[in-house]
Amino acid sequence: MARPTLTDTDGMPLSSWNRHGSTLTIVWGVTHDRDRAWRGLTDPSLVPRWLGEPLGWDLAVGGRVDVDHGSGAVSRSEVLRLEPPALLEMTWDFPDEPRSRVRVDLVHDDPARTCLTLEHVALRDDLVDDYRAGWMTHLSYFEAALDGTSLPRQQFWNLHASFAALSRPH
Repeated sequence: MARPTLTDTDGMPLSSWNRHGSTLTIVWGVTHDRDRAWRGLTDPSLVPRWLGEPLGWDLAVGGRVDVDHGSGAVSRSEVLRLEPPALLEMTWDFPDEPRSRVRVDLVHDDPARTCLTLEHVALRDDLVDDYRAGWMTHLSYFEAALDGTSLPRQQFWNLHASFAALSRPH
């Protein structure tokens, strides 16, 4: 499958999402260059502003990345591929869920924009819709973090509910 490019994003943050079986793909246009997007994705000082609190952050192939998402929900991941500043792929071990895999590709054809493609693979069928809204919410926080602002944490679940309602298949 060809990776989306900036011309595919039409200037909108959320360009598209797709579900193919147990794979969720979200394409998001970021209004920053790829190096800044990579830093936002991989710098443990920025991760709390959009994903959760890093408990362990060994960003190297085979390294462990553990993130506390609040209320005792900790994702434990192993880095599978790391190609700065373009690709991060890791396992995704979340409590009470089967292991899945997350891959983030960053492509930029324009100095001021980056096309972020997030692919979450091997999701259990009943989790895909919740992860779709969850990743859209996290990517909204991600973009705000890149802009140098922080969205209030107490708004996370309200925004999540909005994305869930808006992105339901009709």
